[in-house]
Amino acid sequence: LCVNGTSRSLTSTAAPSGSRLTVVHLSELVPLVATDYVDLRIYQDSGVSQNTGTSVDQCPQLQVEYVGPTA
Repeated sequence: LCVNGTSRSLTSTAAPSGSRLTVVHLSELVPLVATDYVDLRIYQDSGVSQNTGTSVDQCPQLQVEYVGPTA
């Protein structure tokens, strides 16, 4: 997870599951202001090629939610 181009320490170690789909869920509350931008960067170094899914339910996803007072 990067905020304004700066990487945050959100890590997970998940062993590849062979031919099965490996799913990793991470979450963090990050204080943001209106001009901030957030992007998702994924890196794997298992030593072998690992494909990412291409269907809607298998592709890397980033979900951002507003948590705060209503206007």
